[in-house]
Amino acid sequence: MKSVRMTIDPNDPVSRASGRIDTVRVDATTEKEIAAQQRVDEAEARKDAARYARRVRKRLGLSQNEFSKRIVFQKYNYTALSVGDILSVLSPPYSLV
Repeated sequence: MKSVRMTIDPNDPVSRASGRIDTVRVDATTEKEIAAQQRVDEAEARKDAARYARRVRKRLGLSQNEFSKRIVFQKYNYTALSVGDILSVLSPPYSLV
């Protein structure tokens, strides 16, 4: 890939890179659309956390109960995490050993 050098003057708006953002579309986004996207993002994050926890537990060859003890989770918290319910997991105890 070819390198491109630019000089940007903070006082000169023309020298600033335009980027790849559609400012008209961003400005037109409603609070309702933002809230809906946040819900989608949070659901994806819960699924990612669940997949990661299961992958680590299986790689270690541990049962849910053994894994919970290793990371000082109560078993119900690990079960909640493994199905993507991250919000119920965020209450103590949740430290790693």
